[in-house]
Amino acid sequence: MKEVASTPEPLRVHPSYRLAVCQLEPVFRDCEANLRKMEDQARRAAMAGAELVIFPECSLTGYGPGALVERMVEAAEPATGPERAPSVRRLEALSAELCTWIIFGMAEKTDRGVYNSSLLVSPWQGVVGVYHKSHMWDCEGKFFEPGEAFRVYDTPLGRLGMLICFDLEFPEAGRILSLAGAQLLAVSTANMRPWEEYQRVYARARAMENGVFVAVANRLGFAGETDFFGGSIIVDPYGNVLAEAGRSEAVLTADIDLGLIDRAMAGCNYFEKRRPDLYGPLVRSPR
Repeated sequence: MKEVASTPEPLRVHPSYRLAVCQLEPVFRDCEANLRKMEDQARRAAMAGAELVIFPECSLTGYGPGALVERMVEAAEPATGPERAPSVRRLEALSAELCTWIIFGMAEKTDRGVYNSSLLVSPWQGVVGVYHKSHMWDCEGKFFEPGEAFRVYDTPLGRLGMLICFDLEFPEAGRILSLAGAQLLAVSTANMRPWEEYQRVYARARAMENGVFVAVANRLGFAGETDFFGGSIIVDPYGNVLAEAGRSEAVLTADIDLGLIDRAMAGCNYFEKRRPDLYGPLVRSPR
């Protein structure tokens, strides 16, 4: 596998570009099968003109709830540095070949423990960003370390913030990223029934309340009795649904116009009208 070229592109932000969200049914802990499917979908997205491709949570291994989380952790691999996993190198090479940015999820092994992570891959530099899931669902906290920060990444496609699944349901996470200048919230999920409406409503709400684009890539299929419903979605800053999937594998595309962000926020002016002086209870102990 050839190494990714290290020469970066000068940072010139595209005012508009095409985004793709890939909805797939992974094979639990079959990294090779999942990589083949991801490569196929990424190629289809690139052929459709996508410059950014987003995959679901833990797309390399497939996400399994409950006791299956421990088996995901056993399959964790390094995501960065010279010891990074062959699967990561393969997606870096794919990004370089297609000249397309890629976001994907994996169980990441580090010297501080294992994280549920989303990786941002640049066509010129390989992995340039890693986000660790902050809000633990169900028993995840027994096996994954929680993330400790939200970060916005400057790219030629604008400023990107990453979230993972349950993070989307906490308005504070999206607001922090938006206050830091995020223009797109890229959300990798493994969301299951009966939470279909939660995903759809929160995607639209995070977009409207923050004046940003929101793209959610969910998985499909069963893991034990758990039914992952798909419903991947791309939403503009007005809350309009630009593309939405059903219950089959899909490559969704939508054109992102960064100029919409200022226009959307001008109508309600949420950021300037905030009252942080009243928000102290948000960081106090829960009731």
